[in-house]
Amino acid sequence: MRSILSLMMVFGLATHGIDLYVSPVGDDGNAGTRENPLKTLVRARDLIRLRKQNEPARVILLNGIHKLSEPFVLDERDGGTSTAPVTYEGESLDAIISGGESIPGNAWQQGANGVWTAKVDWPKDKIPFVQLWVDGRRLVRARTPNQGEYFFYRRAVPRTPEQKRFTKSFVIRKQDMPDWMLDPGVAFVGYPHWSNKYAYIESYDAETGEVSFVGNDFAMHCVEKDGRYYLENHIKALDIPGEWYFDEAASTLHVIPREGVDLRKSQVVYPVVRRNLIVINGSHETGKLVKNLHFKNLTFMHTDAHIDSSYKHSVQGAHVQQGALLAYGLHDSSVTDCEFVHLGEHGISLLEGCQRNVIRDNHIHDLGGGGIYLSVEVPKI
Repeated sequence: MRSILSLMMVFGLATHGIDLYVSPVGDDGNAGTRENPLKTLVRARDLIRLRKQNEPARVILLNGIHKLSEPFVLDERDGGTSTAPVTYEGESLDAIISGGESIPGNAWQQGANGVWTAKVDWPKDKIPFVQLWVDGRRLVRARTPNQGEYFFYRRAVPRTPEQKRFTKSFVIRKQDMPDWMLDPGVAFVGYPHWSNKYAYIESYDAETGEVSFVGNDFAMHCVEKDGRYYLENHIKALDIPGEWYFDEAASTLHVIPREGVDLRKSQVVYPVVRRNLIVINGSHETGKLVKNLHFKNLTFMHTDAHIDSSYKHSVQGAHVQQGALLAYGLHDSSVTDCEFVHLGEHGISLLEGCQRNVIRDNHIHDLGGGGIYLSVEVPKI
């Protein structure tokens, strides 16, 4: 009953269809007017679903940071028609959809060797975050050698004599191996030719110098020999300004800030949403398409990347990564005048079954992946 009353109040105010306002300081028990806005996108979406299909609808996000703890999911119920579209738009680009969480200034403690620490409320059963921003600048997860320098492995080893196309191991130079390389959580980040790979070490043969990895194989034609790599994610690699390390067991973040930065006065943000802020679940195969859905004048920021031990290696083009806005089966829709920034993977992914969509006049930058990605596979017609 409350939903119906809310819509009746909004219907009376909108002259061109339904307008619902959402504010970070709103309340989902409100009517959704500018003066009495809702708080969450989920509530706005659910109210829009109750409208008549011939009525256009807008969800206007008022300025501020609209925090998500999980992706905002839309499906075939959430689109419109050519004459009655559904639009999510910002009051300005200061209407921010964020998957991040900030660390308060009073949480920081300054320690020895320029290292600051803060406790982070991170669930023990959740994969640790791998991105961090301080005052809008991405920091480097502690690594050795430091940024701009690399180790070089000697050669790749075929998986078996019969299967020479793939490898799970490399022969490294023994002098490059730090004493912590085999500790849990340390990532081997390789740059063989045009590809790159996050891998996690399974075993090391001290006699041969062969390092083997957990998970997916490298393709041999990508790796061959003398490829670059570095080791990432260990407290002993934290040694220069601009690096950070998260101690998962102690739920403690360690940071060496850049020169002149006081973390007690800075905005320090880590992502709690892993890859996607918006997921549009249409389906070309079932015919349950999402149509005439538009996003405009919004800023999308703060997502993490999927690079743990279950990460599937992308041979090239980072095709297994995903956008902060991820869509399947999306037709006749648009993303315009938006900003995508401080993201762990891609900006926008329009995958299987997407047709006749417009992506125009967006500012896409500071990404862990690429800007705009189209279908990985060709839809079956």
